[in-house]
Formats: sequence, structure tokens, C-alpha cells
Amino acid sequence: MSAYDNNEKLTAVRIITLLYADYLLGYFTKHTDIAREALEYITEPDEALGVVTERNTIVRLKLMISWLIDRLEERVEIPQVDFMIQLEQVAQYEPWIKTAVCQIVELKPDEDKVYLQHTQTTLARELENTVTVAELVKKLKELYRKASYETSTINAREFSAQIVETFSPYMASKYELGDANSQGTLKFGGDVEAVTQQITELLKKDRQKRTGNMVLKTGYQCVNTMLRGGPRMGEFIINIAMKFNYKSGLIVNIFRQLPKYNAPFPVAEGRHPTLVFVTFEQDLSALIFMLYAGIVENETRQPLTLDHMSISEDEMSHLVVQYFRNLGWHVVLHHQNPLSWTYEDIFNFTENLEKEGCHLVATFFDYLFKVPKTGCHLSQVIGEDVKVFYTRIRAYYKMRDCLIWSPHQMNSSARDAMEYNTGLLVQNVNGLGKLEGCRTIDDVVDVEIYQHIETDKKTGNIALSLMRGKHKLEGEIQNKMDLLVLLWMNQYRKDQRYVSGVLDDVGYGAMHSHKLTDPPKCMASESVVFNDDADF
Repeated sequence: MSAYDNNEKLTAVRIITLLYADYLLGYFTKHTDIAREALEYITEPDEALGVVTERNTIVRLKLMISWLIDRLEERVEIPQVDFMIQLEQVAQYEPWIKTAVCQIVELKPDEDKVYLQHTQTTLARELENTVTVAELVKKLKELYRKASYETSTINAREFSAQIVETFSPYMASKYELGDANSQGTLKFGGDVEAVTQQITELLKKDRQKRTGNMVLKTGYQCVNTMLRGGPRMGEFIINIAMKFNYKSGLIVNIFRQLPKYNAPFPVAEGRHPTLVFVTFEQDLSALIFMLYAGIVENETRQPLTLDHMSISEDEMSHLVVQYFRNLGWHVVLHHQNPLSWTYEDIFNFTENLEKEGCHLVATFFDYLFKVPKTGCHLSQVIGEDVKVFYTRIRAYYKMRDCLIWSPHQMNSSARDAMEYNTGLLVQNVNGLGKLEGCRTIDDVVDVEIYQHIETDKKTGNIALSLMRGKHKLEGEIQNKMDLLVLLWMNQYRKDQRYVSGVLDDVGYGAMHSHKLTDPPKCMASESVVFNDDADF
């Protein structure tokens, strides 16, 4: 980095702003390490060059950073007056420095917490990038020097391996992911009141995830039972199936159901609870139609008629928009060519929504595997890039307590289970690692749901078999039969199939059974309506 442009001074200003934001939020040592690392790459002009003002500004910037780091690590108060005196001295020759930093000086942690946290996250990422680039340049110079002066002694294969080993660690965000995977440190020997409060908050959050408002309810009684109440905010769920087995259909239905069966999640003033659906496969128009079909069929309890199919585009769009609005939820639908995204683009997309006031409760991806694994090839092990990719996705959204749900495809070997085994496919493949791209994705995700469309050859009835695989939540459901269910997709007649697939059954007679030869009684006639859904 050159001392004669503003890059180094801008880096210093970012460090000062970040550290003072940490102080206002009470995160004393959260970013002192990255601040020290960045500080090492801020160099001073040589005295012989005679650029006195330039040198003085940079020296004072570095001294102020060291002063802030020391006070934060000692958990000493930083009076605003003292801070401004230091800033005045630093900005003596360059007033823009004071202007830039003063944007956060007057902010109040209680009133401006969201803005301060966003500033904190943005600056930390910018500093990480600055440090990483500086380190990369240094290592590139070392490798270039070796290649230039030791050519005769270099083994090409070994040198290539050294290059891969040198730069692979920089493909991951060490600071962001470290924060995402860590809940902090408990020190029982320190401040008793502080550690007690920390533990209390952890236990409260754990209870909320088990039984509180962080447990979401779907429109399927059997899925809620299977997931011991329903999917939870912060979980990573994948539904696994072969091609053309209703993977997208299931998550579209559950996406539509969440606002209907869950009150809007309480969020801070000025923000709104948000459900997000990102599709990498189908057009938004197809997604809208699926949502429309689900809304109409569940209101009428009948398959979509020709009249419903022929309504105007304006009427269809109005119905879909009003459905979500009337339920009090903010909804975002997004189509993306997956080849133009990486995991970092997914994170940027999420953060842009947060800037707009969205508080993400659940995000559905149809489907994540299609996104390139750029920056995730940390080893030569086949499938490891997929595992790293999923790990980063999970860590990022778990930090935000946001449910993520994505379909995943079985690999080609799953066909063997269908051809050479008896019983339902989901029973034969559960737990065998027959997943596209990586056999050990189950090490990463919180919940696996296997699914397959089944047909009763005698009656022609069609059902979607669901079997829960791994579930990271402690304990188990009481009735093991509830781990395997069939959701019925028609009503005894082939012409009674639903465009949306499977009707919601919360508040109605159960639309599931445990045997293909034993459809639920409500299938034979009109559904029996219950007054409540306490039975599950």
C-alpha cells in the first residue's frame, strides 16, 4: 500500500470508526485483533522525503488506533471529550478525517443499534479484505522471488502444491465465520453477574428454539409432528429426493403455509418479519402460479377449476399479494441465474434486504446445490467443496436465527435402492449418504427429510412418502411411526389431483397415513373440519 494516496489513511479511519462503534455497543475486544493486523500494514513515509504533514497525519492516526485498542482491551471508559481531542489532533491537516469519523460519534446505542451493528459488520469485512489483500501481495512477492531466483531447483508439482496450500486458507472469511460459529466464551472466574446473565440468555434462547416462538408451524400435521413441533428458526433443513419427485412443490407449499399458521415474528421497530424465496430453477411467473394454486385450492378444498385457471393476470397477482399482506408478513421472491452467484453473493443479497428493514425469519433456496462452490475448494477431497459451501451457509444464517430450507437431489446410486429393494424408497435410502455432490452433507445440516412419490397400483392413488432422517434436536418423538408418513395427493379419483400437490390439513382431518394401502378416512369424502389443531 502506498503512503501517498489515501488508501492507508482510509484504512486507519475505518479502524477508528469500527473500534468506537464497538465501544458504543459494548463489544470491547470483538475487533481489536483485526485492528492490530490492519495497523501493521499502515506505513509511514520516510522522513527523507520531507512530506511532514503526510507523515504527521499517519503517525497520529496510528497512535490514536493504539490508544483505542489499549482502552478497549482494558475495558476502560472512552469519554467522548477525550475521543474528540484525539480526533482534532489527527485531522489537523485533513478535516475530512474528522467528518468521516464524526458520523457515529453522536449516535446512541439504544436508538441507533441497528445502524451501528451494520456499520460494524461492514467495516470489519472491509478491514478483513484489506489485511487479506496485503497478506496475499506479500506472499505473491515471496513466491515470485523464489520462482525468479531458484528456478533450477524448483519441482513444478511441489511448487504448484505449495501455491495451493499458500492461498487456500484465504478463500474463507476467517473473522465472519468465526463469529458465526461461536457463541462466545464463558468465564466463571470473572464477573459473576456478567457470566450469569450470559448463561441466562443462552438458556432463554434454547428454550425458545424448543417450545417458544422460534418454532414455526407448517400446514401439515405430520410434518409438524415429525419435526417435534415444526421447523425452527436457525435450522438448516434439506428435503431429499430423486428428480421429478416434488422437491420444489413441497417447499413452495411450506413457504405459502408459514404466514398462514404463524403470527408475524416480533421484530424491532422499523423492521418487518420477512420470508424469502430464492429460485434458481423456475421462473418467477411459475412460482407465482404455484402459490396462487395453493391459495385457491386450500380455500375451496377442491382442485383448480378451468374458471380459476382462466382468470386475468391482474386478478391472480392481486390475490397472491393480498394473501401475504393480510397475514402481516413481508415476502421477497427472487429469481437468480445460479452460475452468476457464489456464497458471498448470497450473503450480500441477504444484507441488502436487511438494509431495507427486513428481518429474515425463513429463507428458501430452490436449490442451493446449483450455486457454484467458488472459494470452497479447500482440499482435493471429492465433495469437500460442497460440504464447505453448506457449512458456510448454515453458519451465516444460524447467526441470524433464520431458518433455511433447500431441496437436495439423490445421486444416481439411489436408483439401485428402488430397483433391488422392497418397501418404500425413502426407507431404503435413509442414512446411506446417497446425496448428489457429497455423501456427508448430513454432517452439516440440522434436518433431513427424504421424499418420493408413491403410487398404489391397485387403486391408482398417489401419495408423497416422507421420512425424517437426521435431526440435531435432542430427544426423539414418541411414536416411531411418525418418522415415516404418506401425504395424499388425490382423492381416490385420478381427476381429483391438486395442482398444488397436497392440501394443508391443519384444522382438518389428517391427510396422511403410514401405509400405502391405508389412506386416511377423510379422503373418501369431504374433509372433516376440526375446531382446532391441538390433536397434533
